[in-house]
Amino acid sequence: MVSEDQTPFDRTRNFALAKLYFDANSFIAGAFETLPEVRAHINYRDSMANLPDNAARLDRTKREDAMAIILSRWNPELAFVSPHALLEVLDVATRRYEIPPEKAIEILSAGIQRDFTLLPAEFDIVRPGTDVVKKLEERIPQAWQYARIRYRAMARDAEGHPLGSVSFGEDLTSGVGRVSSKSGSPATFEAMKSLDAPQSHTISAPKFERELFLGAAQLSMEHGIHAADALHILLCAGKGMVIVTSDKKMLKKFPRMSAALPHAQDPIEVLGAWGLALDPAWPP
Repeated sequence: MVSEDQTPFDRTRNFALAKLYFDANSFIAGAFETLPEVRAHINYRDSMANLPDNAARLDRTKREDAMAIILSRWNPELAFVSPHALLEVLDVATRRYEIPPEKAIEILSAGIQRDFTLLPAEFDIVRPGTDVVKKLEERIPQAWQYARIRYRAMARDAEGHPLGSVSFGEDLTSGVGRVSSKSGSPATFEAMKSLDAPQSHTISAPKFERELFLGAAQLSMEHGIHAADALHILLCAGKGMVIVTSDKKMLKKFPRMSAALPHAQDPIEVLGAWGLALDPAWPP
């Protein structure tokens, strides 16, 4: 499906491409559902058999193969996957297709930076449109903590002798405030020269989680889309990304959504628009 030109292909230099976000089902299609052992799995064969006709089965295979090309040829600096999507991918790979966890994790870890860039959650907490979750929002306490870190470890003196456990804390608060704290005896802190590996290291982000939940909930309720899909859309909004998905129900929803939300295409559409930028011999 690609050119026979053997010239090494440096995809990291190809910036004549759109910014893509791979949702879980498109990533599964390209990274796992093209594997021989998956296509031989009873659950995959049953899902193929349940499609209405051979044309639908051929269409699915084409989408999977198209997504595999995208994963292998797109500039990874312009291709993004969220940790939320990777969690969904691991669940399907190991539970539906019974891929050993070690192999599934190896496939995902090998793709990071090679095939895609991880997209951390960043979104606008100013929610446009009708606030359909206003009543729900009013019942959730306004969290003042954007982030909280607590760290506890054994303190040691200059000779390496244990002095006792000490704790440190940092809070990032609304209004870009910062609060530091520590717990332990003054004598311990005075003599402390080093710390062991942590006995406990906890993090929380109450306000962040609250706003992530409310933002995704509003998109889900307002547009009638699955909650997991709403989360993907929220993470991509305002970033100029195209969501690549094989979910036909989701694709039908997008044309009726706000123009401010990301655009969505299936893998075949993406290759139809950008295939020549990946391979001069496209289409095959």
